[in-house]
Amino acid sequence: MADGSIIYEKGKEVKRFNLDKDGNYTLSNLPLGKYQLQETKTLDGLVLNETIYDVVFTQKDLITKVYEEKKEISNDTTVFEFSKTDITGDKELEGAKLQVIDKEGNIIDEWTSGNKTHKIEGLKVGETYILREQIAPEDYVKATEYRQLYELLISLIDKIVMIFGEEKMTIKELGEIMDAGLDSLGLGVVPLSMDQVVLGDLKRSRLHEIKVLFITGMNDGKIPPNLEDRGIISDDEKELLKQYGITLSQNLLEQSMEDEFYMYMAFSKPAEELYFSYSLTDSDGTALRPSVLQKNLS
Repeated sequence: MADGSIIYEKGKEVKRFNLDKDGNYTLSNLPLGKYQLQETKTLDGLVLNETIYDVVFTQKDLITKVYEEKKEISNDTTVFEFSKTDITGDKELEGAKLQVIDKEGNIIDEWTSGNKTHKIEGLKVGETYILREQIAPEDYVKATEYRQLYELLISLIDKIVMIFGEEKMTIKELGEIMDAGLDSLGLGVVPLSMDQVVLGDLKRSRLHEIKVLFITGMNDGKIPPNLEDRGIISDDEKELLKQYGITLSQNLLEQSMEDEFYMYMAFSKPAEELYFSYSLTDSDGTALRPSVLQKNLS
């Protein structure tokens, strides 16, 4: 005020309100000054808009009595993406009939898998949904029904916010933190049987409590794989770009170290027995050599 008295203290909430059924609200009788508008809660199926909007009323002259300021706030819908792949995670499988069901058993969406992922908009964050496979693709076994426990993911994100707050980080750093957090999450699953055989990829499979492990394809150039610099940008150029804060794909040395790490992980998994096998010839009858690792392992 002109006399120096305080109407609203800085940082204090002036008013909390709900929009009408058309998504509108008119707030009147505010003194001149600077205010901030922020959404604190949104409708189910929408993403909370956390943008802070500045609303400023500045006196223009001694004649104008009414000052108006309009703000349009929009919300994105939640989008969840579903993918049906083989065990390697690389190949999208076509022909599977899938459903997403809520906890009351209502079908939210159903579709037949194709060569692209399937997206569902408007799912409620924090709700429990069931992803059910009714018909498996030809030549594939029907998957177990999995509950999508979104509470775990939301809880993980909340913990990251609580620990790091407003600290800025790169996408790579955030990805590493998310990976570490997801690795620590666990879900109880009833075993399919007392003993079972699981086929997997050397890099992508995450198997635990393995008694016996068979590693096939122990041929020269396959395990470990031959690495060649076939990219447009050489390793020396990648290192130069790193100095300017630009990180591209791994160089040959990093790829080699990663391959060695995954081989070590695989070779040390079995608790009782480890077997290796290799091909003598390829499909054309050409002789193949065993991996150089065979000499060190025998």
